[in-house]
Amino acid sequence: MDSSGGQRSQPILMKLDRYHGWMQDLDLLRLTASEPLSLTEEYKLQQAWCDDEDKLDDPSLAEIEVMIAEAGNRGRGFGKEATAIMMHFGMRTLGIKTFQAKIGVGNHPSLYMFRNFAFEEVARSEVFQEVILQRTVTSEWQSWLQTTLGSITEESYTESQARRTARVML
Repeated sequence: MDSSGGQRSQPILMKLDRYHGWMQDLDLLRLTASEPLSLTEEYKLQQAWCDDEDKLDDPSLAEIEVMIAEAGNRGRGFGKEATAIMMHFGMRTLGIKTFQAKIGVGNHPSLYMFRNFAFEEVARSEVFQEVILQRTVTSEWQSWLQTTLGSITEESYTESQARRTARVML
């Protein structure tokens, strides 16, 4: 059940082939503090997460992460833009009040980006070699984020698909 008392639908297991391919990159493994896994291990790990009844789900707290897998697309602002859009959606649509990011101590680009979003360090894990950064949503910060984003338009996937289909048919 979700927090509103309704049934929570089971998440669909994402197609992992491409993700698995990306995770063979040694630099990406280092940046994400990950270990190389076989495709079978990836599927088992994702299924175990979906089946875990002991997950703590606080609807006002969101753990946020972004990964730009293709090396040629890193350092071009895509992570910043994607993160800002995800946070905007989380606040407006899901009512998120706090964002938390767990980042490997050696992932300087990610640490820099989240600190530029005014996240502050709240903890360090020596065991996992990660820094935990957090940002509580305030009205001032929301305004700043909106200014950072500029103009964005929210629309449902179905509306967007209908418009694309209509354009193709014209």
